[in-house]
Amino acid sequence: VPDHCFKITSSSAALRWYDSSSWAKRGFCTSCGSSMFYRMHGEGRTSIAPGALDDNDMLTVRGQIFAISHPLWGVPNPAVPHLDDFYKP
Repeated sequence: VPDHCFKITSSSAALRWYDSSSWAKRGFCTSCGSSMFYRMHGEGRTSIAPGALDDNDMLTVRGQIFAISHPLWGVPNPAVPHLDDFYKP
């Protein structure tokens, strides 16, 4: 979601941001600890965790990061683009 379109409408008292790496931060719920958002520094957009939505059946996977380090028990779909080269620290 472009940041100019992103607005939290409920109380933000339970939302906190954590700099999880040198290139991104994560938004999480202070009540339950759920990871809800992901923001790469300087990108101008916020990624929303699918589990944070009441209904996520309309979503499709359009890209995958860290696919090169994915465990062997769940090989990523080769038809979905790997974005690893775009997200280097």
